Amino acid sequence: MRGVRAFVVAIVLGLGASSALAEEPVPTEMYTQPSKPSGFWGSGRPTTNAKAYRWRLLAIGGVLVGGTGLFMIRLVRRTDPGKRQRNS
Repeated sequence: MRGVRAFVVAIVLGLGASSALAEEPVPTEMYTQPSKPSGFWGSGRPTTNAKAYRWRLLAIGGVLVGGTGLFMIRLVRRTDPGKRQRNS
């Protein structure tokens, strides 16, 4: 069993070392941002009402945080009080 474990560790370390040695060098030239946006998050056209988009995203984030908080509060309250006493 020890021999197999040592063999597996040697394989993992060997693969990790070979992948680290095979990495491409970091480019030295500076990356310049294109003048036009790519359109990944939105269209390439300038927005007419940026605040509406910002508030919509803030509302979505608030709903997600609130929902997660309510779920966690309910989960903690439903936990058996006896288990909480024994684990403390």
